[in-house]
Amino acid sequence: MHADPFGNLKDWGPVLHQLQNLSAQGQLDQHQPGLVRLLAYNDNWRLREEGLRCAGELAQPDEAVIRQVLRIFADENLYYEVRSLAAETLATMFKNRACNFPQAIVTAIHKTLVNLLATPQPPLFGQPLRVAALVFSERFGVAFPAQ
Repeated sequence: MHADPFGNLKDWGPVLHQLQNLSAQGQLDQHQPGLVRLLAYNDNWRLREEGLRCAGELAQPDEAVIRQVLRIFADENLYYEVRSLAAETLATMFKNRACNFPQAIVTAIHKTLVNLLATPQPPLFGQPLRVAALVFSERFGVAFPAQ
C-alpha cells in the first residue's frame, strides 16, 4: 500500500480530482487506507458519495474498506441517498469474486441486513437494500427470514 494521497480533506476539490484520477487509472487499490479515511470523513457529502462509487470499482477491496462501507450502510443517522449508494457498493463488492470477505464481516453484514429488512424502509433505501440482500444471499448462500 502507498501513502495516503488525499491530504487535507477540507480542501475537497483537489481531493475529489485525485480520487477520480486514481480510480480512472485503476490505482485506487493501492491507496485503500486513504479511501477509508475519506469514507469516514463526515464533513463533505461529495467526497463520501464519490468515495462509495469508487470503492465499488476496487479490484480487491480490503477489510477496512468493506467495514467502512458497511458502517455507512447501517448508520440510521445518515441520509438515505448515501445509505442507498452504500448498499449498491456492497452489492457490487458481493458480485466481485476477487473480494475476500472474512467470516466476521460476512456475519456482520448478514446481521445488519436481517435487522434492516425487518423494519419498514422508504423505497429510496428499501430497493437497494433488497438488491444487496439478494446478491449477498446468492454469493454466500445465506437465507433471510420471509418478509
